[in-house]
Amino acid sequence: MIIEETQLSLKDGRKAVLKNPMPEDAEAVLFHMKQTAGETDFLVRYPEEIHLTVEEEKEFLEDFREDAGRLFLTAWLDGEMVAVTSLTPVGGQYKYRHRGSFGISIQKKAWGLGLGSAMAREILKYAKELGFTQVELGVDEENLTARHVYEKLGFVETGRIPRAFRLKDGSYHNEIQMVISAESLT
Repeated sequence: MIIEETQLSLKDGRKAVLKNPMPEDAEAVLFHMKQTAGETDFLVRYPEEIHLTVEEEKEFLEDFREDAGRLFLTAWLDGEMVAVTSLTPVGGQYKYRHRGSFGISIQKKAWGLGLGSAMAREILKYAKELGFTQVELGVDEENLTARHVYEKLGFVETGRIPRAFRLKDGSYHNEIQMVISAESLT
């Protein structure tokens, strides 16, 4: 799905640009993925687990642009990509098609600016248009900042998966499952 580029107002007075990535943004997206994966344990991968080539990422971005049932957006601050967010179907089967899956990652240098809240509010506006009657996410139980944002947006906890994430140091983190109905998004 392609949307119109929009500006997001941040807490420090700057504006971030939210837009669909172009295939030529593939290198920046890959850099972002590796950067954020190395900055926090709250994402599902470590940097060394990201194996996509620039060409593969270009194809991925083009597929997203052409697919009216999925949305992938990038946020740019001072000309640099600092965050990505997506809204995709949980599954392709009929019984799953009403369920959207939300994801977001923000580089550490853009933390605390209100970017996550602004991006989430913006992408969730498209849930109904994408055919979703509910949007779901999973969040590390220890990611208190993200949990606060999701609760503020109206997501409610629906369950927990104990020991869902195993970290390199051998410790485990639980995952909280959250959901919001499309009716709550209007």
